[in-house]
Amino acid sequence: MILSILKTHTNPHKTTQTNGNLTDNENKIGKEEEQVINILNKQIVHICTFCNDTFARQDSLKRHLDKYCKIKKQQNGELKIINEIELLKKKFEDKLMEIDKQSRELEKQNKEIYELKIKYFSKLRKNF
Repeated sequence: MILSILKTHTNPHKTTQTNGNLTDNENKIGKEEEQVINILNKQIVHICTFCNDTFARQDSLKRHLDKYCKIKKQQNGELKIINEIELLKKKFEDKLMEIDKQSRELEKQNKEIYELKIKYFSKLRKNF
């Protein structure tokens, strides 16, 4: 079974690329077996925490994480969108508070205008 899962190196930035005709389950089993073999051979294995790809060297893993890991890029993109939404939400709440404050001030001014009108008309009545 281990021989049926041969690694090819067609893409220079990925050190462990699987044969394209494997199913997802066979691919996962192959990666787990490869990790066990590497541990038995006492090789240091560096595993991507996002996609579980394995790398023989730390710099290969770093390059993968910085440039090529699609899952990390997707999660970072989602995080960026969430942060933008939070920022827009805060701006919206600030504007809502500002509008509420202006509304209270207008109500106060309307009340003062109404009271002035009443005083004015009451003076007019007294004069007639």
